[in-house]
Amino acid sequence: MIVFLGRLSGPYAPLNKRVIKENKLTPTQFSVLETLYSKGRMRIQDLIDHMLATSGNMTVVIKNMVRDGLISRTSDPNDRRSYLIELSQKGQDLIEEIFPSTYPLCKGSARNFIRRRQRDSHCYFKKIQESELNNC
Repeated sequence: MIVFLGRLSGPYAPLNKRVIKENKLTPTQFSVLETLYSKGRMRIQDLIDHMLATSGNMTVVIKNMVRDGLISRTSDPNDRRSYLIELSQKGQDLIEEIFPSTYPLCKGSARNFIRRRQRDSHCYFKKIQESELNNC
């Protein structure tokens, strides 16, 4: 959810970035932690697809997160060409500590996003209605 909400622009984006930066993470690292926290162990390619990331960037992010002890990487027993990644205990503890502080910020972003879409929809419907009246 935060991956999606992180792409929304709004007044809460700087606050989320501050929370992430205070914990010495990049936005991509936070998204990896959040995704693994919500989805569980995944193949790297599935994570890349889920996050709409590039494989080149994700390789570096994963390497650094393994180095920092936030995630672990193991060979996929079903496909030796692939790797599975999952949260380490350190990563689990970190995301459980900071995730609740981002929730109200995301909730506010989602609420503002929905309000904007409702307002936009109302305007579009009004224009359609006016257009239909003018064509009669």
